Amino acid sequence: MNSRKRFEERKKIVNLIRVDCRTGSRVNLFKFNPAYSEKHENAKFEVFKELIKRGCEVWTEIILTDNSRPDILAFNPKTGRSLIVEILNSETLKTAKVKAEKYPIEVIFIDSKLPLKLEEIDLWKK
Repeated sequence: MNSRKRFEERKKIVNLIRVDCRTGSRVNLFKFNPAYSEKHENAKFEVFKELIKRGCEVWTEIILTDNSRPDILAFNPKTGRSLIVEILNSETLKTAKVKAEKYPIEVIFIDSKLPLKLEEIDLWKK
């Protein structure tokens, strides 16, 4: 993917983020929410760290233009691919899938009660 195409793909992702949440300082910033369980926040942090290690731009608990708030929004600038990661803890997969239907990009679900399988997060295919 050429640099122009990657730029356009990143622009699409940034345009999903509500205007008041677009500041560059929110990229690769982990937002901890004490209202969530420790398992949920720990799983979110592990996924966050892995994505950054792999060169992704990552937003956590960012508010999108439709006022939804995914756990993680990630963009791989090398491939131009993006996805949302939802960490499940008390929420069932069924209710999470209903919530995810309004997300405009691919969503994957990770159960915080199970061992993390970070290989499920695939932003490296072109």
